[in-house]
Amino acid sequence: MSRKSFARVPDGVEQTPTPFVLRVNDDSLREFHQLLALSKIGPPTWEASQTDRRFGITREWLVNAKSVWLNQFNWAPI
Repeated sequence: MSRKSFARVPDGVEQTPTPFVLRVNDDSLREFHQLLALSKIGPPTWEASQTDRRFGITREWLVNAKSVWLNQFNWAPI
């Protein structure tokens, strides 16, 4: 799904969206990063290895996402 798909308001929406700025203070970002680092990922299971998403995301996806969020993604500009 591309970001462009979020640029158009869905049909039937009765209110006009207004721009806003989201600010998260540095203490909250540090706390989030620490909690993410401490979070555990469950053991490999058959259900978590199914790539068709019938049981949700895979364990592999979650492990990779956690690594990117901790080591590559810059949360500050958000």
